[in-house]
Amino acid sequence: MPISGGQNGDSSDHPDNRVGGLSELDNLNSSQKYSPNCGSKFCSPKAEMTTKSPEHSGQFVKQAENERKASEARREVHAEFKEIATELEAQFHSLLAEVEGELYTPIEREIAEARRVEEEVIASSNDGVGDVLALRGRLENLLTEISQLAG
Repeated sequence: MPISGGQNGDSSDHPDNRVGGLSELDNLNSSQKYSPNCGSKFCSPKAEMTTKSPEHSGQFVKQAENERKASEARREVHAEFKEIATELEAQFHSLLAEVEGELYTPIEREIAEARRVEEEVIASSNDGVGDVLALRGRLENLLTEISQLAG
């Protein structure tokens, strides 16, 4: 695609596409190319304006001052934004801890109680198993005595 100089993608405004390849600078006569106020050929309009009158250079100073103020205002807004974001993050973490405490503390208590009950059941089961083993041992002793008496 050709380099676009126009708005709709046509390249007819591009300097290299003009008749004969002439640019606007080539069409200027020598008096237009040389600016006595600037002291050189092809002086930029801004540079020429600053050399023409102190009034124009004052405009550039004001513009630079306005740009500096705008930049400072952007920095202040950015710093304020970061401060607010930090505060919001702290509030979020605080609320999250509070909600987690309200939700999980009762659940943790219920889990601890269920664990205690299960441990008691296991312990009583172990006691029951111990009792059964003790009873079995006594029965085996009885069988041994009966077999000795019978035999």
